[in-house]
Amino acid sequence: MTCSLLPVLAPLAARRVPLVGDLWSFLSDRIGFFEACARSGDAVPVRLGTRRGIVLSDPDLVREVFVHEAKHFVRGITGAPLRWLVGDGLLLSEGDVWRRQRRDISPLFARDHAARWIPSIESAGTALISHWRDGDRRDVYYEMHRLTLDVAARLFLGIGSGDDGRLHPALEALLDQEFRGTLRFGPLRWPIRSSATTRALDDLVSRQVTAADSNATSPFIQAIAEAARDRRELRDQIMTLIITAQETTAVALAWFWHLLSRNEQVESELRAEIEGSGPAATGTHRYLMAVLNETLRLFPPVIAQGRESVNGCDIGGVPVRPGDLVAFSQWVIHRDRRWFEQPELFLPERWRDGLEERLHPFAYFPFGGGRRVCVGRELALTVAAIVVPIIARRFRLRAIPGYEPRISAVIMPRPRNGLPMRVVRLQPS
Repeated sequence: MTCSLLPVLAPLAARRVPLVGDLWSFLSDRIGFFEACARSGDAVPVRLGTRRGIVLSDPDLVREVFVHEAKHFVRGITGAPLRWLVGDGLLLSEGDVWRRQRRDISPLFARDHAARWIPSIESAGTALISHWRDGDRRDVYYEMHRLTLDVAARLFLGIGSGDDGRLHPALEALLDQEFRGTLRFGPLRWPIRSSATTRALDDLVSRQVTAADSNATSPFIQAIAEAARDRRELRDQIMTLIITAQETTAVALAWFWHLLSRNEQVESELRAEIEGSGPAATGTHRYLMAVLNETLRLFPPVIAQGRESVNGCDIGGVPVRPGDLVAFSQWVIHRDRRWFEQPELFLPERWRDGLEERLHPFAYFPFGGGRRVCVGRELALTVAAIVVPIIARRFRLRAIPGYEPRISAVIMPRPRNGLPMRVVRLQPS
């Protein structure tokens, strides 16, 4: 392992701004900032305004934060942008509250529950493509967002899209905000949601919670309601599940179709696997999972994660003080040639011979790691495993000639200005 606390070298030093230090660089270009840090060393000190920070780019050091020294870190300020929306649900809660919530919710997302999710996922997938027409130009990022929001609504709220393909008005408003509600001021860019949209979503959640008291509106609501200490916690938990489950999965699926459309050999092999299996094999396609792993390597659901130190500790020989911020980037580590051969290339076959089992657990960690590994990992993989064959058996999604998507990365690697593709209907074989 290479672990040295180096002085901040070029090109990182060239980005530093008086008074705010590296904060302007971090806000204006997240990916560029973490890439510059990685070129400067595996443990690089930075200054984010008044905060001292350390950016880690080595899996051993990330494991120290996630596992061995986890008791010294909380989300703290790193979770502030989402707290007003998801409150103290599982994503942002800490200490005994988090342990209780994790204990109660984890069984709902266990692998042996996957069969219960499949009908809702299949219904959402079928509803989405029922409105596609041969030759349509569709924003695939928007379409995958609509799909995953529909899945989340069916599973967590007990409602789904109508016959016309429309979602509940509150969910339609949320979807609209995701694509039109963006704050821009210099390097500051953040998806924002109007208070009216948030209230509408709150009202919908409240109505479904009330309905769950008297009927089987949603097994998820009923199970969480039994464990939640009050209605506020129940609301926060449901809101956390809706927001986190649909956004991250939509991003992954959008980039999946983008990469597939530009790699004919991969697409051909994937289609052969899907077409050679019957409905009973849905969700068990090995090459599909290899393509998905490679997509998540190149485009992880979040580009980086951070923690705030509450106690002094030592990370790989680097002193961390209370209040320090520690950050690490999946985007950078997943593309490090120390862990992956030809990391810049899209090569699903790299996953065929058990690579994931041989890798350091924090050389590839699209769903985080340690005790706070994403509770919805199995659900996200199941959605992809079910939806991809539903779409692939009926359509091809082709790249628009000359269009090169750009990335807008605040938390997730979203395709800026969407991801337009051409829908081509396949003839029945």
